[in-house]
Amino acid sequence: MMNNIKFKAIEGVKIKADGNDFIIEGYASVFNVKDSDNDIVEPGAFTKTIQEMGPRLSLCYQHELDEPIGKIQTLVEDNYGLKFTSRISDAEEGIKTKIREGILKEFSIGYSVVRYEQENIEGQRSIFHLKEIKLWEISLVTLAANEYATLQGVKSLFGIDSIEDEFDRVIANEKNQSKKFELLKLKHIALNSAPVNTTQNEPQTVISQDEINYLETYLKLI
Repeated sequence: MMNNIKFKAIEGVKIKADGNDFIIEGYASVFNVKDSDNDIVEPGAFTKTIQEMGPRLSLCYQHELDEPIGKIQTLVEDNYGLKFTSRISDAEEGIKTKIREGILKEFSIGYSVVRYEQENIEGQRSIFHLKEIKLWEISLVTLAANEYATLQGVKSLFGIDSIEDEFDRVIANEKNQSKKFELLKLKHIALNSAPVNTTQNEPQTVISQDEINYLETYLKLI
């Protein structure tokens, strides 16, 4: 169940309208609290994703990575959870109007679980202690799901070997050194996306279909 991109509602996010600026702020995740999915996010779970993905993360609309509506300005762990701020782009007047009218007012995150421990309690649902999480995006949505919507993970659209070959082909043909470096980083993400289950010996997926979709979008942008 931990191999796929998941979506989880964010509660308590505030929208501050200051002139034409719309600033979003709140907590994308809270530590040490068992949620409706029986997940407990532990402090430090976002340390790596802040370092790797923080500067690249966008505020999206309806979980569409190719429909960014703003850039995450701050992303930091504190004693309570993962705190963030973002500004909605000046290009999104329609979305700002819908916010003013109360049509758009809920938020959700797209994330993957990288490392976790499962706590089995007799006669009860298992509890998952999330040790490391990869955050893909934060979204303004019409209706945030109260329970995560797990999308079916598959090994790859192309197969493990051919997706690596495809990256190698694109990298070899890219003349721009900056873009080549970005492609090398994406290749690393694609081929090292298997979650690590520290308590069980379950089959692991190298990369899910949804992660491939994200990577394909990145490839179009760079």
